[in-house]
Amino acid sequence: MNSADRARIPSERHQPPLFYAISAGLLDLIGKTSANPSVEPNPAFPKAPNAYVHSPQELAQSDSLVVHLLRFVSTLAGLATVYLTYKISRELQLTHSVGVLAAGINALIPQFTFLTAVVSNDSLSWATSSLALLLTLRLFTSKGAPKNVTCIFPGIALGLAFLTKGTTLILIPFVGGVMLLKVVYLKEWTKSDLLRSVLCVGSIVAIIAGWWYLRNHILYGEPTGCKLNAELNPSLIRQKSIWSPYFRDVFPKVTFASFWGVFGWMNVIVEPALYVLYLGLMTVAFVRLCVQISDLRTSDGRSTRIQFCGLLVLLAFALLALIELVIMNLTLDNTQGRFMYVAISAISVLMSVGLTRAFGGRQRYSGAASLLLLMGLFVLNAYFLFFLRTVYWPLA
Repeated sequence: MNSADRARIPSERHQPPLFYAISAGLLDLIGKTSANPSVEPNPAFPKAPNAYVHSPQELAQSDSLVVHLLRFVSTLAGLATVYLTYKISRELQLTHSVGVLAAGINALIPQFTFLTAVVSNDSLSWATSSLALLLTLRLFTSKGAPKNVTCIFPGIALGLAFLTKGTTLILIPFVGGVMLLKVVYLKEWTKSDLLRSVLCVGSIVAIIAGWWYLRNHILYGEPTGCKLNAELNPSLIRQKSIWSPYFRDVFPKVTFASFWGVFGWMNVIVEPALYVLYLGLMTVAFVRLCVQISDLRTSDGRSTRIQFCGLLVLLAFALLALIELVIMNLTLDNTQGRFMYVAISAISVLMSVGLTRAFGGRQRYSGAASLLLLMGLFVLNAYFLFFLRTVYWPLA
């Protein structure tokens, strides 16, 4: 491909097509070929936080209603992610209250709530990633040799995830690692079972998503298209070392804050004290999670072994998401916590387990404490979103 051809390629052309195909199908159903609502640029931007001036009048446009329909796709995907978070906790034989708390934590992260109401492939990528996570854990928890049907469904979920967003590719080492544990830890599979499962899952993934990555390799010289994106947007490139001050001073703070809620063009934040509350919550959850995992390690029985190993693999998946974000920031300044949401279900379940352990062992007190926590998270979520509304609408 020559430079003239490359110059005509949109900057987001490297994104996989599933979300956009679904959106185009919806537009076709209602007789639309495109959606181009009229928006007024904000002359005060970038000093002002919002790039466009928003007003109630913009909602009267016909194309505005089309945009809301496409946003609804993201919202449905967000709801699916929350439900899958609950199912993941139950797949590890955790209690119903732990599952409800995990789903609540997932749903009430302000950044998650906000991003599941925008037109973006992000929300669908989180849903497909969570589905792949659930079905992979189901493969791990099932007894006996693998059946074809138990391998086909994880392959389908992985294929859909890979057709939604490139960040989901971290599922490859995760799924492979979980399958390997079935052999070396639970000792319920033979090596031939492992090989058969890998071939089955891999074949399904290749059929569903392989064409997209082969296409990218043929057109752009590498399968993800990210190299081309970097060539088309050289201003985004910021090469740096892992030992640079960026990863000491900027990356941890901005990533953590934007995981919970930094909006706009990464320039709309709330009072720092609220982020401190979330930091305290995560710290307590992590410390008590480590205690819970330590206790499970010394317990006998298949159920506790499933929980022990399951929590470890969820922790490993969250770590993979963090490593992926670090690698991304070696060449880009892109400390957006939303990139960790590929593991949002795993993170929410881990937090729920840790916080439930912190509430104490009695079910009655633990349930009451979980309810109070969810009420508090709901209030914080509402505050973030009402604060955001006051930022975006005062120029109307």
